[in-house]
Amino acid sequence: MFNDTIQLDLFVLDGTTYLLILDEATRFKTCSVPEGQESEQLLKSLFTSWIQMFGPPARVVLDQQASLMGHETGLSIMRCPRGTTQGHGADQHTGTGLVERHVELMKLTIQKLRAELQRQGLHPEPEELGQESAMAHNQTINYGGATPCMSVLGVLPRGFYDPESAGVMSTHGALQRDLSTFERALRIRQTALAQTQQSIIEDRVARANRHRPHQLNLDKMVAGVTEVEYYREVAGDPGWRGPALLLRIDQTAAQQSCSTRANHTWLHSGSSDPTRASTTSSEPVQQQNKIYAT
Repeated sequence: MFNDTIQLDLFVLDGTTYLLILDEATRFKTCSVPEGQESEQLLKSLFTSWIQMFGPPARVVLDQQASLMGHETGLSIMRCPRGTTQGHGADQHTGTGLVERHVELMKLTIQKLRAELQRQGLHPEPEELGQESAMAHNQTINYGGATPCMSVLGVLPRGFYDPESAGVMSTHGALQRDLSTFERALRIRQTALAQTQQSIIEDRVARANRHRPHQLNLDKMVAGVTEVEYYREVAGDPGWRGPALLLRIDQTAAQQSCSTRANHTWLHSGSSDPTRASTTSSEPVQQQNKIYAT
């Protein structure tokens, strides 16, 4: 349900602190620039960019932001310990991996948007960059056949520019040098939409280049429930397969094998090491037969 649980995270980019708010159910997000990191300053930004429009959420998940942990905030703050950090650091790390993933894409979009707008002779404020980048994400990123805007509002917001409009004023602003308020907003919105798609393309390539094999916790894989992806180097057709439903895992001193429902084949690993899978890192892929739990 929308606004049942939201995740918050602060990130710093080029000396400016941004507050990213993300709804877990729909991936709808807002991005604002708080005046500081004190409790009142963060709450003001939270109220302005989210609560005044959508009401207070049922739960707020956030990282190590102690200023919002107190009871005086009036919000139900839920910490999720043990996120993506492993080892001793996991005790002090929260489970806001979802919003942290969106932070990286927001950073890339903001940087590309600022560079392109400066090239056009516009000098956007940090608040404009955060708001327009977040709105561009809400309008263009597709999750299961719907964008966040469609999930929350039911429709996409009306665009600033209609390419089928017959009026002269719809296109005349493109030649303006002394920009009106509307023309400036139109150019920023159109540029943000374009830079979002470019950011997604570059982010996808970057993630693909960071994959490496790592040990997989087979105890958490449940036959008939867990979905896996696996890599096979078959003559003439090497690559990843899946997702497939995991049917069975056998572990012996000599081999591990996995049966999947995708093509009902067995994957064998001749090593006594645990089955390996793909994750993000700069190390090259070395294992031929890998299984990835999704």
